[in-house]
Amino acid sequence: MRFGNRMLSENRPIRRNLDEKKKQLKELRDVLEHMKPQTSLALKNSIRRRISELSTDILSSSQKRTDDSVKTSQHKIYALYAD
Repeated sequence: MRFGNRMLSENRPIRRNLDEKKKQLKELRDVLEHMKPQTSLALKNSIRRRISELSTDILSSSQKRTDDSVKTSQHKIYALYAD
């Protein structure tokens, strides 16, 4: 029996902030660098794929952050008139 949407066993992505993503990217690059030559090609390719996904995600989120900061810096001024 399932207890609603609070089960961790469901296939859902884990939400990470930008710092956690950067840390994971660094760790994956270190793992790929220190792999032995006899490591399977499929494992190396899956790590390379995850590195490229994280890189694009970090790049897009950093661009989104700069776009958000530009939007928040532009304030609208409203004048309220009393009759």
